[in-house]
Amino acid sequence: MDYLGLIPLFVLGLAMIIKPEYLWEVEHIFAVDGVGPTGLYLTFIRVSGIFFMICSVAAALYVLLP
Repeated sequence: MDYLGLIPLFVLGLAMIIKPEYLWEVEHIFAVDGVGPTGLYLTFIRVSGIFFMICSVAAALYVLLP
């Protein structure tokens, strides 16, 4: 049951890869300037999402394998 906490981490990583624009909107919900995310921000979020997914799979394997 220790691995159940890794599922949200994996889902967050997947969301960071697929829809980083949506996560930017969630972070800046009260900003009213109408400016979107930069290319660097989107790249950083995607790379971070890959890192989150790799870490969650590695941690799950560490927990599940004897």
